[in-house]
Amino acid sequence: GGTEDMVTGTSGGAGTTSVGDVEASAEVASTLQVLRAQGLPPALCVLQGLQHVPHKKRAAVRHAATAAVQRALQLPADRVKAVPADSRAEQLELVRQVAEQRGVQPRWRAQRAYLLAERADVTPEPPAGYSPEVGAAAGVG
Repeated sequence: GGTEDMVTGTSGGAGTTSVGDVEASAEVASTLQVLRAQGLPPALCVLQGLQHVPHKKRAAVRHAATAAVQRALQLPADRVKAVPADSRAEQLELVRQVAEQRGVQPRWRAQRAYLLAERADVTPEPPAGYSPEVGAAAGVG
């Protein structure tokens, strides 16, 4: 392993996204859009084998992996974080970060007031031309 094991990502055309040689379909893109609308928490890009990469290239590998996840999930740069997970301490830190993940409140939810009702009644409107005195449609009968 070395830098040749690094994952790279590109955006494909026609509603597809690819990471390495894996391509996401239009259904996956649609699902990601729905998840983002519901407050998808920040993405964690887990990096294993980083200790085998030369020290001078680690930052570039981290950046490339984060950029690939960012493009694949179509997230802003501040919503993707690279986390190494080689040592036991790094793995425990990863578990802690996953456990502390919180979703983001969607903008549409913050813009609308909440309403809680114990009881609601619906009174339908009578059809046009209905006369309650006659009990039949006006002009008939």
